[in-house]
Amino acid sequence: MHSLADRRTRAFREWLKYAWRIPVLAAFLWAAVLVQLFWVLKVPQMTPEMYIVPTVVSIVFGVLWSSIAYYRDKVRQERLFMQHLAEDSHDVLILRTQRRFIFLSPRIEQLTGYPAEVFEMTPAFWEQLIYAEDKAQWRAHQKKMWQGENGQYRALEFRLMTPMKGVFWVRHEVTCFEYEGERVCRCVLRDITIERSLKEALEQLHHVDSVTQLPNRTAFMACLQSVESQPLSVVMLDILNMQQINQQHGIEMGDAVLIALAERLKQLQAEHDKVICVARWVGDNFVVAYAGQSELLMQWWHEKAEVVVGQPVFYAEAATLVDVRLRYEVLQLSGASEAFEQSAMRKKLHAAYVRLHRL
Repeated sequence: MHSLADRRTRAFREWLKYAWRIPVLAAFLWAAVLVQLFWVLKVPQMTPEMYIVPTVVSIVFGVLWSSIAYYRDKVRQERLFMQHLAEDSHDVLILRTQRRFIFLSPRIEQLTGYPAEVFEMTPAFWEQLIYAEDKAQWRAHQKKMWQGENGQYRALEFRLMTPMKGVFWVRHEVTCFEYEGERVCRCVLRDITIERSLKEALEQLHHVDSVTQLPNRTAFMACLQSVESQPLSVVMLDILNMQQINQQHGIEMGDAVLIALAERLKQLQAEHDKVICVARWVGDNFVVAYAGQSELLMQWWHEKAEVVVGQPVFYAEAATLVDVRLRYEVLQLSGASEAFEQSAMRKKLHAAYVRLHRL
């Protein structure tokens, strides 16, 4: 940061660039005076007043002329800054140094509920609005912003918490540059709450089954991949009479059966610490991943899981108890020292699916 004395010295040096007007004006005025005295008035010799008056007048008007030119250019530069800011006038625009805000868009009040004057008077107030869990990454972002290279674009998404809007997401985009020997950053602040919500919804659609709210195949394979090297077993479950349920009672009852089985599988996962993840594989097929040998999985499945999952489902809309007939395939995916290979495991799971659906 630069001290006040340094800024004044730098401003004076900038002003000296315009001081060439002083000698130019002095030469012009002296030439006019000499012509008037010797050629027009025919004065035989000059008195001291004839030296002093044009000199003082030329210096005064030269300083005034240079100062007007200097401040005119300053105003022009400020106008260019304002035009540069206005390019994103639909967002909250900020022009600031490390110690103070130079410009804050009035739209900051629509975003946070606080007028721009609050932030200008107390720059530290801004950080109080940042969500507690996001403050660490905000400080790291700030450090890069003030210590990084000029002209480099940086962006950060984080949450703000205000009494007016509660918790919402914003994106902070910044580009810094050097202006009069001081680092100035142009920041754009956007409300991206809706954008984040849509992104999370699309992410959920990509990884979560829309009917049962269980993980889908993609999420199931990612779950397996996250497990450290150990024996992995899977039971693949198929509902034998699903087509009959859909034909006799309607697709709504079929969906109710799928949802009921999904809830039972979630309950089994919560009760057994060796169940890593459960998912809907495809159609009326579910998969349960187990950390252990296939023999242990089969024993646990016979003793408890098969009974729980295979119970009839009560469909409240039609006050009907629906019988559920199951078949399953248990397979060993990997051994204790076997590395995870997604393609190999997919082939094993596909083979199990084919065996369940031979007909």
